[in-house]
Amino acid sequence: MDFASALSIAKDSRGSNETAYREALEYLIDHRDELKSRVFVLLPGGMTSNTDPTWNKVRENTDSRCGCGNERTLMPLNTREKYEPGETLKVGYKDQIHIRPKGSDKESCVVRVEVVCFQDGPEGSPAPSPEAPATEAPAAEAPAAEAPAAAPEPRTYGLHLVQDPFGPVGINAFLDLLAPKAYKLDGIAKNMPDGGMHLTFVKDGRKLPILNITEIDPIKPEITIVLDADMEVFDPSTEPDRHHVQMALVTIGGPDSEQSSPPQAEAQAADSAATPIQTE
Repeated sequence: MDFASALSIAKDSRGSNETAYREALEYLIDHRDELKSRVFVLLPGGMTSNTDPTWNKVRENTDSRCGCGNERTLMPLNTREKYEPGETLKVGYKDQIHIRPKGSDKESCVVRVEVVCFQDGPEGSPAPSPEAPATEAPAAEAPAAEAPAAAPEPRTYGLHLVQDPFGPVGINAFLDLLAPKAYKLDGIAKNMPDGGMHLTFVKDGRKLPILNITEIDPIKPEITIVLDADMEVFDPSTEPDRHHVQMALVTIGGPDSEQSSPPQAEAQAADSAATPIQTE
């Protein structure tokens, strides 16, 4: 077995038999110095903890990312920590982009980036403006002149970040309810650091650069991001969900709508291996 075939088998756990899948994972463990990104690991057993000693090597060299311990992550040993610019992208209103390390699996997606509007209704459509009820004028009288329409409420846009969008269930859905809807684009634009705002994935003190936000237009609205050279955008709808249960979202925590830029976010829980994304 070579590295490429082992990685291919590991990324398609549902298409391989159990022995071939385990052997591929063990090969990757022995060659972790060649890994460029984390690898999602799915032990057999469903939502019942796997205690089969055959899988000891895999368990001992991977991190649990769910309560039962069967969904795990194999972390690379050597990753570049210094940001290097790659592809430039424009993200506009209602756009959603999913970012992961090049060549990695769906479950290794580190963040979803989107631009949202604070005035939108629950389904993402603009909230209706209040209007006075229509009344019929008496037949014998001329219709009354209509009052000038009230000016529409200015629309305010925000940057919404969802960390590890295909990560495990647990406290994730609860955190999503508590997290702010978005960071106001006009506030971030006013406080944009020289050189842009860098987003970095952090795990056990190791950093993995994701992207740099270089420009923000809060009126258009649009943000310009430059991916790290080792990151890519992908379409998650083209890849199967390999988890045992339906996944929930983890939204990056941060300031309320009056604050200007997201600080370091830390989401930690016993049943959820959520890893913070830092802004620099």
